[in-house]
Amino acid sequence: MESVFFTILLGIIVAGLVVIVLFLIKKRGPEGKLAALEAIMKQMSEESFRQFSQLRQDVTANLKVGHEDFARSSEASHRLLQDFTKNITEMKGALERVNESVKDTTGKVTAFQDIFKTPQRYGPWSESSLQHLLAQRYP
Repeated sequence: MESVFFTILLGIIVAGLVVIVLFLIKKRGPEGKLAALEAIMKQMSEESFRQFSQLRQDVTANLKVGHEDFARSSEASHRLLQDFTKNITEMKGALERVNESVKDTTGKVTAFQDIFKTPQRYGPWSESSLQHLLAQRYP
């Protein structure tokens, strides 16, 4: 934005100097025209150099500010990524502990169920007899 302003300002200054040159050339005689033109050209050169120097300083300052802003945002992004990675690692550890707990609980439930299982000591004849007796008692 500032560089556009300085470019427009430089164009206005150059246009103004050209108008002054033309005015001085008309006002002076032929012998003074060359000297006047050289003076104006020197003045235009100095003003252009000054404007370009100012423009260069402004661009350098803007680049420095941009670089600092980029460094700050990059550092903030890096911190966020580190925090995210740390949190994910902690969640992974917690999930592994929960998984181990579920496996342990499953093993205990299976062992508890095994208590109520009776071994088959009597064979198929005993089972069919028991089934027959229960069917007579509870139709």
